[in-house]
Amino acid sequence: MKWFYGVNRAIESLAEQPDRFPLANEADNLEFELRMMIHGKRRRVFRILYVIDGSFVHVLRVRHAAQDYLSYEELV
Repeated sequence: MKWFYGVNRAIESLAEQPDRFPLANEADNLEFELRMMIHGKRRRVFRILYVIDGSFVHVLRVRHAAQDYLSYEELV
């Protein structure tokens, strides 16, 4: 539960300046700006992948940082 609440707080922080985080590595192969927030430390590091749509932020995936990058098909 501690991990869940931590990730939830990180996602909620995207309400303020969501464009402060960089484009994800997968963004080069996409037709939209996929951004990523890194959350955690040591072996519990996760990438929160999201897109900004006007005043909305849509979280698409939360993945462990050791996982491979996502393909286009996995995101749409």
